[in-house]
Amino acid sequence: RCSPCQKGAPSSTFEGAGSSGEYPRTPAKNAMAAIFRLGIVLPGLEVGIFQALQEINNHSDGVLDGLLSGARLEFSFAPSQCSEAAALRNTLRLTRDAFGGSGVHALIGAGCSAASQTAARVAEAAGVPLVSPTARYPGFSYPRDFPYFARTIPSDAFQFEAMADLMQHLFRYSTVAIVASRWWWQFGGAIFFVDI
Repeated sequence: RCSPCQKGAPSSTFEGAGSSGEYPRTPAKNAMAAIFRLGIVLPGLEVGIFQALQEINNHSDGVLDGLLSGARLEFSFAPSQCSEAAALRNTLRLTRDAFGGSGVHALIGAGCSAASQTAARVAEAAGVPLVSPTARYPGFSYPRDFPYFARTIPSDAFQFEAMADLMQHLFRYSTVAIVASRWWWQFGGAIFFVDI
């Protein structure tokens, strides 16, 4: 079992996989391994990420033992809860205070576009790359605006282009109304949709 993820574990911030935290460790195969510190800002994925990092760090179980050989991944969780305020607070904590004040080499998160936008600004100021598997806001596609941000999921721009295509060519609409909130994802999508 993932002991740092069990009910009753300390707050939402913890470090593990060989860090100075109080959680299970897999001994490094060789003492000369390069250590790469990750900050995890994704909410709700602690167990899966913990298990994946344990597997990657295990270079003797016969499963992808050559993956990142000579490297060891350490992590610190500080989930954004899809909140801009939590993303700001926790991304600052990870970039400045994690690992005894050494900070992280890279961030994964922050779960949703609004929180990712805030985390991306903090990451840029700290010079730390941020990779998101979930933030789909079309504005993240512009490296000039978000130079330290990358994502592994396609932009919602593709959905907006498909909706515009359907409305124009299948339904033959020439005018539509758009209703959106001030959230990054909805407002940014509405702006992108209008520009199509």
